[in-house]
Amino acid sequence: RSEMSKFKSPTGETQLVNARRTEALDAPHIEQLITEETVKLFGQVSVVEIIEKALLAVVLSNQEGEIIAHAAFFDYPNKPNTSRTNYKTDWESWLSASYDVKGCNSLNSFFLHLFVAKEGYEIPAAEEIIRTAFNAVPDLHHIFMVVNSGTYPNAALDQQFSQCELRSGGHHPSDCTVFGLPRHAHVPTLHIRPALVEDHDDLTPIFNQQSEILTRTYGEYFLAELIAGQDDSMRCLACEVKGKAVGFMSVTSEINLDLLNQCYELAPFHGLRKPHPDDQAVPPRTPTPADVVEDAAAVNARPTSSQRSGSAAGSEKGAAEGGEAATGPDAIETAEKLSDAVAASAKSSLLNEDDDRRIDEVDEENAENEAAEEAEEEPEEEEDEEGIVMTPIASPKSLSPEVPPNTAAARVARNFQPVYHGESNAVVIQLFAIAEAQDPRSVDFLPHVFRLFPDADFAIITVPTMVPEFSLLQSFVRVTPKPNCTLNQELYVFHRGGLACNLEVRAAKPADRPSVARLVNSLRLKSSLLKDFDLFLNFKRDPVKHGEQIQAFVAQCLGQLVGVGIMRKEADSDAMYMRSHYNIEDFIYYNHHRKDEHARLYHLAVNPIFNHFSKLFIKEMMRLGDKTCLSYPVYPSSAPEELRAKYSQPTALSYFVPVRARRQIQYPLEKLGGNAPSERVLMEQQAFALNHINRKLIYEPKVTVNARIVVVGASSTGISFLETLAFCPHLRFNNLILVSPHGLPGDLEPDEQRECMTASGLIYDSRDYACMSLRTWVSVVYGRMTKIDRKRKVITVNGTARVPYDYLILSTGLQYQPVAPLKKAPSQRQMLSAKRLPPHRPRNMFCINDPFDAAAALHWLDRRLDKQRLEGKLIVYGRSLDAYACVQALLEAGVRPQSIVRVLDPDSPNPFEHDDHVETQVEAALHASGVAAHRGYRLQQWNDEEPEPRQLELLTFVSEDGKREVHLDCCALFAYQRLGVDFDCFTAVNDACLVFDGRLVIDANFHTNDVAIRAAGPVTKFQRAYHADNWSHASFNSKIVGEQLAHALLRLFDPTLDQDTEPPPEPAKLIPQFGHTPKLSGARLPGGYHYLHVTSPTIADYLHPTVGDEGRYLKTCTKEGSYFRLHLNQYDKIDSITCLSREPFPYKNYIQLYGLHQRLLNNLASRFKEKLVPDFFEFFNETWALAFYHDRFHDFRDELRDLLSTRPAPDKLSIEEQIRKLMEDEIGLSTAQRAQVKEEYARSGAKRALETRFLNYISYNYYHLPMYAKPEMV
Repeated sequence: RSEMSKFKSPTGETQLVNARRTEALDAPHIEQLITEETVKLFGQVSVVEIIEKALLAVVLSNQEGEIIAHAAFFDYPNKPNTSRTNYKTDWESWLSASYDVKGCNSLNSFFLHLFVAKEGYEIPAAEEIIRTAFNAVPDLHHIFMVVNSGTYPNAALDQQFSQCELRSGGHHPSDCTVFGLPRHAHVPTLHIRPALVEDHDDLTPIFNQQSEILTRTYGEYFLAELIAGQDDSMRCLACEVKGKAVGFMSVTSEINLDLLNQCYELAPFHGLRKPHPDDQAVPPRTPTPADVVEDAAAVNARPTSSQRSGSAAGSEKGAAEGGEAATGPDAIETAEKLSDAVAASAKSSLLNEDDDRRIDEVDEENAENEAAEEAEEEPEEEEDEEGIVMTPIASPKSLSPEVPPNTAAARVARNFQPVYHGESNAVVIQLFAIAEAQDPRSVDFLPHVFRLFPDADFAIITVPTMVPEFSLLQSFVRVTPKPNCTLNQELYVFHRGGLACNLEVRAAKPADRPSVARLVNSLRLKSSLLKDFDLFLNFKRDPVKHGEQIQAFVAQCLGQLVGVGIMRKEADSDAMYMRSHYNIEDFIYYNHHRKDEHARLYHLAVNPIFNHFSKLFIKEMMRLGDKTCLSYPVYPSSAPEELRAKYSQPTALSYFVPVRARRQIQYPLEKLGGNAPSERVLMEQQAFALNHINRKLIYEPKVTVNARIVVVGASSTGISFLETLAFCPHLRFNNLILVSPHGLPGDLEPDEQRECMTASGLIYDSRDYACMSLRTWVSVVYGRMTKIDRKRKVITVNGTARVPYDYLILSTGLQYQPVAPLKKAPSQRQMLSAKRLPPHRPRNMFCINDPFDAAAALHWLDRRLDKQRLEGKLIVYGRSLDAYACVQALLEAGVRPQSIVRVLDPDSPNPFEHDDHVETQVEAALHASGVAAHRGYRLQQWNDEEPEPRQLELLTFVSEDGKREVHLDCCALFAYQRLGVDFDCFTAVNDACLVFDGRLVIDANFHTNDVAIRAAGPVTKFQRAYHADNWSHASFNSKIVGEQLAHALLRLFDPTLDQDTEPPPEPAKLIPQFGHTPKLSGARLPGGYHYLHVTSPTIADYLHPTVGDEGRYLKTCTKEGSYFRLHLNQYDKIDSITCLSREPFPYKNYIQLYGLHQRLLNNLASRFKEKLVPDFFEFFNETWALAFYHDRFHDFRDELRDLLSTRPAPDKLSIEEQIRKLMEDEIGLSTAQRAQVKEEYARSGAKRALETRFLNYISYNYYHLPMYAKPEMV
């Protein structure tokens, strides 16, 4: 966060100066400020490395952006010779033994490693930077500067620092001198006193500046009345500066603890009550009947549940065991995000204990039907009330392995609510306000609060979810709301132990073992933590893993062990893997960190009441362990248990930043041979989500957003929206909620057959979901939205459970709808409406809309194939790309082609309309395999006109002219005939009076007619005022649409962006631009074909692009059936790509060809014309093209474009400007003009600069691109 201040320039003029964090791009400007005096004072330094590793680096810049000063602060001295031991870790003992300094340690002290300033600005700049440092770090009390003996600070620093006095009798170093600066000289501790009625006039403007609600509600003199009404249970405090009250806090001991315990996870804080003999803090140990033996086939079926994440270290009485809130039999199931595991269980089940979700259910209605079918057809098998027992799948987190999930003991633990009977142990801050200048020191109120209420150990405060987090809350611990909480308040807790300033972090010792065991007693993975702890105590290394270095640290406060952390040195291969597979360089300059400075966090547990010290604990672990970067992986639920069990859930995960995974080049290894990347880059590892923190991020504040953002629908658009918010490094969203029947995609174990059952938008795959791990940041509510209460801002899920929101995002997408017979004659072309559909879908009708539906269908099919009970036909009704993929999946599952019948209705568009060759090849393969097809038929009748069939047995289809009928015995019907809006969603939207016109109506900024409700994706359409009925979000790449929606919402919360308090006005009704990202589709098609189609955003994918002025087609087709078609637009850029091949091909590479000019691709058009390119698959798989597939190539192109559009001198035109000038009155450039531009291009130095940039691009990414020769090799 930046601040604006005023001070005078050398000419006497008052200037506005901006203080902000230093960035690497500032380094060249900072180097220009270094003088001989700077070198004499601080030595020769690398500015980039200083910026990279400083805990706090601050620059001052004026209104023109010119940098006028810079300072960098570390938590250790800058002189290695200040101690005979490690100067980074042992300076505290050396400093206290040599100098008369009291109370300084690595947690409250900084060392100045560099200070530079523009001439004439040194004195005010030094004062401003020091003030900024103290305000940015409230725990900072001392700043030291170590210089060589005989060297003294310059005039600017001399006014701020004073030489530290030597301790009598101590060891006095002869090679250096220490100067110090106490905090109180610049930012003194606030003077807190009892509030007086006379403070009313000073305080009222402060309250009114923040909100006038109190004045309007309680009257103009509410504050004076509140102060006058103080008693033993309610006290008021005021902050005074220069005789004027600038802050106020009222505190009371009257709290409704029962309500708070009902709504928030207060078990780690013992319910905010004092201990009592009758407390019930752990689930009762009751005898349970024998566990139900699960069906082996069900347990081993495709969908599998992952293990529950451990909760944070709590009190010794199992404080973290509670937190499940059962709200009765009509509730829903939720999964709490992993980052909230500090105070709550990782999963909260609100289901009736007998209402677990089943693996083979297609949806809620179908579950009962499926069970009934089993009851009818398999009476000899053992059953329960609902049919065959299946593994629960709804939540990505299940119970601990020690407690089988289907036992009575597990259900008791899941629904247990701790009960506390002791007296209140807390006070609540009722009212708080403070002037902006004093806000960073708000924490100075807290010692006085506990002096007024000596019997209370906790201070709590509640704030509305829409109120931004202020400085006082930085010292508090946020309490996780329970899933049934509908209060619009966030609860924060502070323990009086947090006032202690004697937190000590040190390397672990054998004597710490019992205390550590007690601290982590409630962790599920405590055995893994203790095992690593013992390895450190005994060996300091892991003898099994090639002697991998282990470091363990403990945190102590008030003589009590309150935290333990264990990290391991990052193996060289893992460090390179992370660099090549994750965008770690968004946060660090990799080359400025030694290999041994990277570490991986395995365990971090901190007592919840000291959780706000977690970031300082991490800082000390890195300092004492001589590390600069710390990473923590989160493995998906499908990863092997032995891998996930290595890492316990850290209590400080919210302080880390999630790192995006990088797209990898698909290399032709057989062609590259020895020129392929190293094994460290190519090796296949279990996918994981990477979280990262480094030294410069320790004091980088995150803006906390407590607004409840509820996303309905796990479509690609919704997932992209959540991903964009979750991966904002400087924002922390505490209340991201997804409502979806089947939770987050990617929770199921990867299954190639299941994934091939549907066509893919090629937006995300299972590895992408694993590398995102949205379950870390997003809470999940399992169910369907059935109602929207816009007035109360609450949605209803499954008709019963309420989910409150501040902003509602509707991204449900479109789903294949159940089909019904024709109501009237075919010529009238009328179908049954959704309301006339049977209340229960026939149990052998499948609508495959997501991986869960596909898994259910394949599970149903596998059972019948195994038991040879496949009677009748498997009917695939519809003509979509998904229908073709379904046929191929059925064939690969072992279904005989003669058992599959395709019915192609006349209303469905042809997915291959853009390319007849693809359709011809696929249809020929289907015909050759023996799959029957009926074209131009609609469903007319089922089961002899039975109105509500439980199972489909006989289907009748009628031709479009009504003259022909087809009767088919039905084993199963796969419905791909119509995509539409989910009926529950439509009902909720329509009843809420949101404008619905075939689709949900929005404007260009995603707004519905309710400012708190936004929508995106194919479920939407633009207002008719746009006159763009043919265009909608369905015309664009859904990931880009989701990102744009997120950016629109970020303007409400991100302080670095212009704030939107209301929808921005639209000067013209124009549909938005969603960049140049293409639309993608891919599938496994009949005949074993792999299919890819890449195209520009279009009104309809199946429309032919116009040829002629719009461009030309280039096609290759081999004897083996491999077909590759490119469309070049009028600018000779690749506008669409179609690939069809029986052999797998590197489709991720080919997608990157979109938008490239054909000349960039080795003069593709001329080579093709000369018949030098017989096969595009081979051509684009050659090694010269690999640089185009690199994930940073598009950024590199943008960099070159900026280079050509930048003027070489103020009075000279750039290359781009020259071309534009020549083309002002011309359609194109003449031959002479082209020669003129080329000559100027070479003469201006742009050509050489471009070549240099390209070589730098290759060199910097050489670990991915070693197949290219560098100049020094020639």
